[in-house]
Amino acid sequence: MNSFWKRNIIFATSLVVLYLLFLSFTFVNSSERFKGNQPSKKKTYYGVRNKSMPLDLKKGQTVFRVMYEGVAVEMDLKDELGNNKEFFVNDLLDENFNSRKVTNIKEDGKYYIDVKAKGFWSISVEENVE
Repeated sequence: MNSFWKRNIIFATSLVVLYLLFLSFTFVNSSERFKGNQPSKKKTYYGVRNKSMPLDLKKGQTVFRVMYEGVAVEMDLKDELGNNKEFFVNDLLDENFNSRKVTNIKEDGKYYIDVKAKGFWSISVEENVE
C-alpha cells in the first residue's frame, strides 16, 4: 500500500476517533447540567396587538423574557380565574423594549399571559430555572 494512502487512512481514523470523543464529552456535560433537576421547558409566544394566551405552569422559578416594538404595552400574568399574579410591563414607551423577569410560581396550574399592545411582541417562558 502506498504511504500516501496509509497516512490518509490514519488521518481519517484519527478524525473519527476525535469526533466520537467530542460527542461523548458533550453528552456527559449536558446530562450533568440537569443532574437532580428536571430540564428546563422553554416556549416562545409571538403576536401583534392584543392577545391572551393560556399556559400550564409548574410550581417553581420561571423566567419571562419580553420583547416589544411599539409605543404602549401592558402585559400581565393571570391565574385561571383572571386574578393578576404578576405585572410584566405597564408603560408608555418611545422605543423598543427588552426585559427579563423571574417569577416564583406558587402552585401548578393554568395561567394566562394577557397582552394589550399596539405593536409586535414576543414572550419566552422558561420553567425550572435556578
